[in-house]
Amino acid sequence: MPFIQIDLLDNILQMPVELRKNAKLYRQIIEGNEIGLTKIGLAKSSFVHPFGLTTLQTRLWNKIVKQFYLQKFMNDATLIFLNKMKEYVNDLSSSSDFKQCGIYDINKVQGILSRFNYNQESFDEVDWLLSFETFRGMIK
Repeated sequence: MPFIQIDLLDNILQMPVELRKNAKLYRQIIEGNEIGLTKIGLAKSSFVHPFGLTTLQTRLWNKIVKQFYLQKFMNDATLIFLNKMKEYVNDLSSSSDFKQCGIYDINKVQGILSRFNYNQESFDEVDWLLSFETFRGMIK
């Protein structure tokens, strides 16, 4: 979420529901600040979809792309970075702060990490976990 700011998090619930639904607020921010950004696809999960799609269109797009494995987004730099971060991610997932935060299914996380350590099969889940933990660390 490139435009998320602490001020926005503090005020998000005071905004009208229409702005919060289907990422309308984020689309308006992007379109209002830099129209050139709308030409760049958005990454969701491990696929890229066009910026202008509605929520329903995005869901259909992702189903079609997953069916045919088109435009698979796997950046070699991301994989290299995650391989370098393996030890850190494993230490993080075994820390008491991580285990006691209560928002993770620890067994599921351990399964994801073991699959990644074995054959890098779940790199997108590890990428998400590392991103979320970084964000969670910033708002503590």
